Amino acid sequence: VLCMSIITKAKIWNVDLRNEFPSHDLIFLELITDDGHVGLGEIALAYGYGAQAAIVLCEQIVKKFVIGRSALESKAIWCDIEKKTYWAEGRNLLIRAVQSAVDIAVWDLKGHILNQPVYNLLGGKVREHVELYANHWYGEVYTPKDYAKKAKRVVEDGCFGLKFDPFRMSPEGVFSVPPKTL
Repeated sequence: VLCMSIITKAKIWNVDLRNEFPSHDLIFLELITDDGHVGLGEIALAYGYGAQAAIVLCEQIVKKFVIGRSALESKAIWCDIEKKTYWAEGRNLLIRAVQSAVDIAVWDLKGHILNQPVYNLLGGKVREHVELYANHWYGEVYTPKDYAKKAKRVVEDGCFGLKFDPFRMSPEGVFSVPPKTL
């Protein structure tokens, strides 16, 4: 017998990483059902400015369209956010980011409720392994020599590729590569 698993609570986590990565706030949405299942999603636009706006919008959307709904109604929740928020159909980035976080959290809930990995709910596994790339692996690295040393370690740990910002700022606001004058 399948229970309804009603979404009764939401928490929004603002993870401030600005001490390590200037202008980085990670925003996570946690949805909780009446029977204790938890689903997580990320509002992925919250790098730099805009994080606080995403939090406020997420609170509004979750209250209006998610709380009180069955965690198995992912399509209906998506469509309600899509059709009943004026800017969603107009491709508003902020609404899309929140809508995505809600969708990911609801699918995560479905996986927990049905005791299945989400990939099974989406049609099944298509490969045996996924090659990983690393992001934000370079904390406290500001020189080319340090980048190379740290990159070698990340590759040895099994990552296939590395995403990085060679022009990033230190927590003190100093760029890793000095600007060039033309």
